[in-house]
Amino acid sequence: MAPTTDMEELRNLSLYPATPEQIYEYRSRMFPSWGRGHTREQYDARDNALDDLEHAADGKMVSWVLAPRDHPKSLDFKCACETYRRKGRYYDGEMKTVTCYGIASVFTPDRNRRKGYAKHMMHLLHWVLADEQFLKDFPGVGSPPPREFYKACGDTLTTGGWVTQDAMSTIWEVEVTASKVSAPASGWEWLSEKEVGEVWKEDVPLLEKEIMERAKEVGKPVAAFMPDHGVGAFQHMRLVLSEPHGPLITKSWGVKATEGSLAYATWSVDVHGLTPTVRKTLLLTRLRVQSQEQFKELMGMVVGLAKEGGFQKVEFWNLPANLEAEAQTMGGVTSERTAHFPSIKCYASDDVVWVFNEKWA
Repeated sequence: MAPTTDMEELRNLSLYPATPEQIYEYRSRMFPSWGRGHTREQYDARDNALDDLEHAADGKMVSWVLAPRDHPKSLDFKCACETYRRKGRYYDGEMKTVTCYGIASVFTPDRNRRKGYAKHMMHLLHWVLADEQFLKDFPGVGSPPPREFYKACGDTLTTGGWVTQDAMSTIWEVEVTASKVSAPASGWEWLSEKEVGEVWKEDVPLLEKEIMERAKEVGKPVAAFMPDHGVGAFQHMRLVLSEPHGPLITKSWGVKATEGSLAYATWSVDVHGLTPTVRKTLLLTRLRVQSQEQFKELMGMVVGLAKEGGFQKVEFWNLPANLEAEAQTMGGVTSERTAHFPSIKCYASDDVVWVFNEKWA
């Protein structure tokens, strides 16, 4: 039988912004699982540097701990998570710029798992993030499998929490796809880090237009994050600031068509294992093309870069349906992921469509 926690104990726990000492303890707990070849000093240096970047600065990133009410600064907190405040778009007949939060690094140490702590923390998180107009009666205290866990963590015991949407990936094996595509001789340019930021800003009004079009198509509210203001940059800056992964940095973080309407791709690197057996995936964070033929040209550029850099795979989350057939002709395989489940909670509507649910988001 799974361990249980006394309800009275849960009632005596609450959610608090972490102190600097609690943040250090929180990261100490995560380090053995997520250090990925870093020393502890390198791990701390990377995270401290990330804390100062645009996506996190000025209070946008907050670490939260589930701690006793009579000792909120305790280092023996039960579990913790991080939230990242950002601006998004919500269309329900009118385009609105709304406050959104990305939630990351939900971590419970082994000794506290299967006791209901993380679920209780996620229940309480609604009450520190949501506008009070959307909240109902404060919940009492009561585990589903991982895919359903966040869905069960509503703001009350009878309302839904974060619902997984579109956990799909398309993966190309570099050696296979390199035999099917080639980089065009002209028409594309590599992007510097600064230019990647500029192209994301250029994309925002196009994303807004497509949000409105999608809402009219599906007859439901539509929501999305935007990639500017450091949100998209976080994915590759985490690698840039990682000392052990310095040799894995690519010569560019994006590619863009030099003529015509905006067409481009940006990426980061996903690393598994340690040198010399490290396995690398070029993880596309954003992609926009105007035609299937242009998609093939873009993939020629991307796969050429991946092969040159010793990558084994290229991956993209939630490829647009109109590109799936062309992706398959290039060796791409689309399937549902068994990890990394993007989930959304919208307080304004229980039936919202999340668009541009890509890795940068």
